[in-house]
Amino acid sequence: MHACGHDIHATVVLGSAIVLQGLREQMSGTIKFLFQPAEEILEGAKSLIAAGVLSSPEVDALMGVHTWPDLPVGTVGLKRGAMTAASDFITIEVKGKSGHAAHPEDTVDPIVIAGHLLSALQTIVSRELSPLRPAVLTIGRINGGQAPNSIPERVELSGMIRSLDEESRAKIIRSTKRICEHTAKTFNGRASVEVKQATSTVSNDPEMTEHFFDCATRVLGKERVVRLEEPSLGSEDFAYYLAEKPGVFFALERMLNTMKIRNNRYIVHGLNLVKGRFLQVFKSSVPSRFRLEMKSMMSQKGCENNGEDTCIYEPSSCTGRVWGRQNSRA
Repeated sequence: MHACGHDIHATVVLGSAIVLQGLREQMSGTIKFLFQPAEEILEGAKSLIAAGVLSSPEVDALMGVHTWPDLPVGTVGLKRGAMTAASDFITIEVKGKSGHAAHPEDTVDPIVIAGHLLSALQTIVSRELSPLRPAVLTIGRINGGQAPNSIPERVELSGMIRSLDEESRAKIIRSTKRICEHTAKTFNGRASVEVKQATSTVSNDPEMTEHFFDCATRVLGKERVVRLEEPSLGSEDFAYYLAEKPGVFFALERMLNTMKIRNNRYIVHGLNLVKGRFLQVFKSSVPSRFRLEMKSMMSQKGCENNGEDTCIYEPSSCTGRVWGRQNSRA
């Protein structure tokens, strides 16, 4: 389970398509809706771009949304520039010499070497980078050995690097390789490092960011639009789209309580699904019918408000068709 709220994301995109289908006579141009797979492994955006999703017809700008557990209930937020971090997968192979645990003098213990690496690698962020440049190096998996009385030949460590600028990113990678190779050599072993660059920083376009703030404030009210002061060191492959076209990636509050991301016990604040649908597709002007549509949605039969903004509208019938300019593909 990867409890990042992708069921919410899919609902927001589908809901946006439903609303705009009803407003198509008041709008011009073509709108595409991306139901992208494989965000978990940070490869989905690349595959869609390769398949031509940004062309035929040509895409001029993009908007993306992700649930955000740290925002106050009922709010959306984003910031200029870096919104999420660059991400790199690292795999470290440590090789030694196997043997019996009773005779360590005849071996080169890769587990001991791995232990030293765990501590040494943390000094990259704490001692080789400026404290003003946020970054994270995490080892999330160690695999080595099969028996308690045997010293193995190899140990594998794998983890992830997160950074917000290319200079820090390159330095962490260089330092990781240096520390691994020299630490292993100190204990008569060998180490190799494989780096797989996953995605770059999601950096919001300044002009579109201000446009978003303006539109969101008119729709939701100033008190419900948050200018985030700091980026997240989480990663998002929306960065691949922004490398091709200008756009914004914004945050949608999703909690009724303080439960954090990747927790399987959370409650979606229902009205935020509706808010997300509207903000995902909002344009420079706010047609009166657009606002009436939202009010109408909230008054549909079967909607239980209970005096709170927790209503989820479920359309009784909808083709789910996404519209576009004649002869264009959705």
